[in-house]
Amino acid sequence: MNDVNNVVRNALHFGLFFLGGLYSVFISLFLVSPRYDKLGEVFVNFWLCFLFTLRNGTVFWGIGLAAVVGGLFAWGYAFAQKKWRTGAPENFKKIKLLIITILWLGGMLSFQPLSQSAREHNLGMLPPLVIDANNDGRPDKWVYQDVNKRLVEIDYDRNGDGKADIFEYYGKNGKLIRKTVLKIRY
Repeated sequence: MNDVNNVVRNALHFGLFFLGGLYSVFISLFLVSPRYDKLGEVFVNFWLCFLFTLRNGTVFWGIGLAAVVGGLFAWGYAFAQKKWRTGAPENFKKIKLLIITILWLGGMLSFQPLSQSAREHNLGMLPPLVIDANNDGRPDKWVYQDVNKRLVEIDYDRNGDGKADIFEYYGKNGKLIRKTVLKIRY
C-alpha cells in the first residue's frame, strides 16, 4: 500500500509541475504584454483571460493531460526505483529533479498546441455582442461568435419585447446555413 501511495504522490507532483510549465507560458506572455500600465489592471485582466481559458476548455485539456503525463512518469519512476533498489537515494533525487525539469519544459512547449487545439474544436463561445440598433434602450440584436471570432449565430428582436424572433445560423465559412423566424404577436 505504501508503494501505491508513493506512486500517487509522485503522479500528483509530476502532473502539477507539467501544469505549472503549461501555465507559466500563459503568465509570462501575459505579463510582458505592453498593453497594460497599471498593476491592478494587469491582475484583473490576467484573471479574465484565465477564466476565458477555463471557458474555452484549455484548462480542462491541460489538467487531463497533466494527470496522464504525471501518472506515466510516476509509474516509470516507481519501476526504476524497484529495478535499481541498490542505487543511492541521492541518485533518485537527481532523477526526480531531472523528471520535474523535463515535465516543466514539456508543459511550456505544449501550451501553444493545446490552446490552439481547444480553439479549433470550438470548445467555447465568446460572450454575445448585444446591440440596441433602434436606440430604445432594449437590446434587439445578439451576435454570437466562437473563440476564433467566427460568426456562429445572429438573433434579432422585431417587436421590441427583448426576446429574439429571428435566428440566423452560420457555418464555418461564414455563410448563412439556416434561418428560423418565429411568429410574433403584437
